[in-house]
Amino acid sequence: MKGNGHRQRLAWVILAGSFGVWLGIMLAIPLLGSRLIQTASRPLPLFIQVNQGTVRLEGNQQTAAIFTGDPPIEMEAPANVLTSSGDAATLVVYADNGEQVLGRLQVFGDTLLAVEAAFAPRFQLSTAEQEMNLKLDAGRMRVKLPEGEGRHFSITVATPQGLVYLPQPGNYTVEVNTNETQLVALEGEAVLTANGDDLTIRTDERGMIPINAAPTGPLSTERNLVQNGDFSDGLNDWDRLSWVVEIADQPEGEIQVVTEFGEPALRFQRVGNGHADAGVRQVINQDVRDFDALRLEISLRILEQSIAVCGSVGSECPLALRVEYEDVNGNDQVWQQGFFANGVPGTNGTPDVCITCAPPRPGHVQITSGQIAFYRGDLMTLLPQHGAPLPGRIKNISLLAAGHTFALDVLDVSLIVEESA
Repeated sequence: MKGNGHRQRLAWVILAGSFGVWLGIMLAIPLLGSRLIQTASRPLPLFIQVNQGTVRLEGNQQTAAIFTGDPPIEMEAPANVLTSSGDAATLVVYADNGEQVLGRLQVFGDTLLAVEAAFAPRFQLSTAEQEMNLKLDAGRMRVKLPEGEGRHFSITVATPQGLVYLPQPGNYTVEVNTNETQLVALEGEAVLTANGDDLTIRTDERGMIPINAAPTGPLSTERNLVQNGDFSDGLNDWDRLSWVVEIADQPEGEIQVVTEFGEPALRFQRVGNGHADAGVRQVINQDVRDFDALRLEISLRILEQSIAVCGSVGSECPLALRVEYEDVNGNDQVWQQGFFANGVPGTNGTPDVCITCAPPRPGHVQITSGQIAFYRGDLMTLLPQHGAPLPGRIKNISLLAAGHTFALDVLDVSLIVEESA
């Protein structure tokens, strides 16, 4: 009888233990499943193209040189992007369906950027966000995060001095050197983190992370004079300029804000014979005599162009960026920069400048047809180089399209001023 009792107790222990194991498995399965759903991820599509010079791409134990004019190539994280002086590149990250731009990064010269990861949740049930993790060791980049639908997307940038977190749609610049990290929120909101402290930087504010120190700011020394420069609010703040058509029976074109991959763009489009031009203009009316820098920045894409370069007298560029200003002596002046995709300047009577325009006459800038390009120039430097007086007041800025048959997009345009210290 004693042996029977021992066997009964043993049986109960085994039964209870088996039940406990079964219960543990039953509880673990949903918990592990939930964790898998929350943490499983897949890479976001990443593409890089070169706008100027030659850019070095290092990743997956391979090194590649990418040249101006090469088509955009898909890249995999982790990878390093290295530029020398005069080089420039654009990185675009798409949603995992490939139909929406989540972020666009413009990488300037003398920059070392590591793309460590860009990922989205693998399962729709996950509540996790889409993220991109970067490391900027040196140089400058501009980040545009367009308004979008669906799952939230953010970018974290690690620098030698701290972290820059970009959680909201907007326009930002990040610049790093051996002594500090600079963050400017042209639009949006960002967070700087260093030495255990956080600092929030909002629209038209600048923040800084010195070496071995907490973030400082906000500082109001840099801002964008152009309103709605990314056309996220349609053509608000912009005035349409009427079409001028040379041949009476030829059609006008269209000016409209379109959406490409979830990102708004201002499109100029016309099909016809003979000259035609139109544009949009924004009144600025801003005194700039106390500013140290006056930077023009524009992102554009020329899709079609029927005439070579900018025409026989250089005045029919598919796009011209025009700034009218009053100089420091009170005289009216104009700065105009033309862009084209097709043709070779000097061939068949196609000049590289606008012959009929009043000085200064900067050379037209050639970009690769069908690809996003960006231009950046400081008027405080460019104007003296061309013998033109410095501005005292910016009157207006215009985007002008001209030619016979043409199609182009302007993704964003800025006139960024930096105040004297």
